[in-house]
Amino acid sequence: MNLEQLPSGSYRYKKQINGKMIRVTFDHKPTDAEIALAIADQYHIVDERIAKQTFEVCCIQYISINENILSPSTIRGYNNFIENALSDTLKATDIHDITRLMIQNEINTYALKHKPKTVKNYHGFLSTVLKMYRPDLHLTTSLPKVAQYEAYVLSEDEVKKILDASKGTKYHIPFQLGVLGMRRSEVAAATIDDLDGNYLSINKVMIPNKENKWVIKHITKTEDGMRRIYLPNSLRDEIIEQGYIFDGIPNTLKRALNSVQKQLGIKCTRFHDLRVFYATYAHSMGTPDAVILANGGWRSDYTMKKVYRKALDEDKKKFQEELSTKLFG
Repeated sequence: MNLEQLPSGSYRYKKQINGKMIRVTFDHKPTDAEIALAIADQYHIVDERIAKQTFEVCCIQYISINENILSPSTIRGYNNFIENALSDTLKATDIHDITRLMIQNEINTYALKHKPKTVKNYHGFLSTVLKMYRPDLHLTTSLPKVAQYEAYVLSEDEVKKILDASKGTKYHIPFQLGVLGMRRSEVAAATIDDLDGNYLSINKVMIPNKENKWVIKHITKTEDGMRRIYLPNSLRDEIIEQGYIFDGIPNTLKRALNSVQKQLGIKCTRFHDLRVFYATYAHSMGTPDAVILANGGWRSDYTMKKVYRKALDEDKKKFQEELSTKLFG
């Protein structure tokens, strides 16, 4: 990434687009999303002469301009929207003729056969493209309400049963790492070379690229994802004895977990819910939020706290009951 910190403490990002050097400056270290939006705004300012072109062409151009910033999965998703979601009418419409009503109609039609979250993502793509080419168009689109996913929090007993049942298989190590807060993409990418004594460095992920092929990227989901976690002696020794951490792709981890859960009569969950268990269990032990945040590699405590919201609600209820009892007997 062409991001540099200036002597003043500010950050500057440079990118050449269509032969023109675009420079954007920030007073803080920007996220990828902030960089993408700033480039979009600056590109519009630099290239005021936007040729007459269809919305489809603008969508393709947007991806091309930001291909070094957007993640492979995001690019793959955007291309899928262009190929399979974008209506023929919207594709052929000139970017300057797009109206709020057209976008609302597009979303209304798409929402008939797709889940609210997918609809929201599709609208996000459309609005992002329009921000670059039509900054004058302020969307007021009505979207279907997205139902908040409520993770099933595995109990300590259920987790111990899962770990016991997976002993002797190649999934025992990945399941333990999930319980320690690692994402499945991080588990699949980790190697024995990342092990230093009892500490495992998390510095890469396995994700699908634009062609939907699994590749190792030396980045993590968030900047805060770069971290080191402590492993108990038993897990460290198991990794050393086996000689590797995991030799499969992320998708197989969920299937393997669900297979074990079915055998044990435990509710099937996402592999990610092992990470939810970690946050919830650490919170119940009185672990400071800052420590949970750092060990789990969450970008913000807001995101982290969503995973143990139930535990927080129980704490609040318990506190209220104790307070009421002390005050009123």
